[in-house]
Amino acid sequence: MIHEAVLQINNALNLGLQLEGITNISANEIAEVAIVNQKGSQKSFPALFDVNGEGKYPFLDDKFDLGFYHRVNVNRYLPNYRNFGRNKDRIVESDMMLVVWGFSKPLQLSKYQVEEIVRKAFPDEALLLASSFDSLQIFNREFKGYKFNIRPEEFVFSIQYKVRYPEERC
Repeated sequence: MIHEAVLQINNALNLGLQLEGITNISANEIAEVAIVNQKGSQKSFPALFDVNGEGKYPFLDDKFDLGFYHRVNVNRYLPNYRNFGRNKDRIVESDMMLVVWGFSKPLQLSKYQVEEIVRKAFPDEALLLASSFDSLQIFNREFKGYKFNIRPEEFVFSIQYKVRYPEERC
């Protein structure tokens, strides 16, 4: 299941970051879009929702030096040819994005150095595709209706990746 894959990635990232001396980390699971209506306009931002619908904001929290959350972009459903003809198993392939934010002053690292640490810590089960360092583009994708307000000492980047896992069927 997707949550198990994300937990495996988070465990690997936490370990890799801690081995590099980065310990004040906000490691989050899958964020969804939260939509609010303010003064006649609609705005949206990433949020982590629990089963009761309570949301938590996962971005640029100064209680932490570094944080990240995942986004699911697309799920594809592929036949499991190993079991073809015997049952109706499928493999789910999820195109994912990891959004990473941090504060360069306490880390004493650039976003490029942090990206290298994060990239190297990804487990082999995840296929890395690309990294984006365009802070404005990432901010505008994650925050609709808000003005870009990332200060020079703050950074954000994203890493696109894929995971595959068997679909559990009834």
